[in-house]
Amino acid sequence: MPRHADIDAIAALFREALQLQAAAAPEPYLKLDITLPQLKTVMVLFAKGSMPTSSLARSTGVSAAVATGIVDRLEAQALVCRQAHPTDRRVTLVALTPGGEQLVEEIRAAGVRRLTALLKVLSDEQLRDLRSGYAALVEALREHTLGGGRGDA
Repeated sequence: MPRHADIDAIAALFREALQLQAAAAPEPYLKLDITLPQLKTVMVLFAKGSMPTSSLARSTGVSAAVATGIVDRLEAQALVCRQAHPTDRRVTLVALTPGGEQLVEEIRAAGVRRLTALLKVLSDEQLRDLRSGYAALVEALREHTLGGGRGDA
C-alpha cells in the first residue's frame, strides 16, 4: 500500500475512533456545565499555563472581547482566576484554579479508564503492535512539538 494510502487509512481510523469514543460519552463530559469555547480555554490553560487574556484569545481563536467574556464565566464557576503579572503590573494573567485543574484531571482519568478497558480486550500481539505504533506517534509529536518540525512531514 502506498504511503499516502496508509496515512489516509490511519486518519480514517482515527476519525472513526473519535466518533465511537464520543458516542461512549465518558461521565465527566455529561456533567460539564460549560460550553465548548470554555472547555477549550480550560484545556489551553492546562497545557500552556497562565497567560494574559490576549494570548489566551489567540490560542483559542477568539477575539479579546470574547475571551474576556469566557474568562468572566469561568471565573464565576471558580475554574479560572485572574492574577497580577509578577513583573508587569499592567498585565493580568488568567490561570486555572484547583477546581479547573480537577476538572481536567477528571476528564483525563475517565479517558484513561475507558482506554484501559478497551486495551484489555486486545490480544498480546495487538497490544505489542499498538504500543509500537503509539511509541512512534509520540516520538513524532515530540519532534514536531519540541523540535519545531513541519506538520506535513
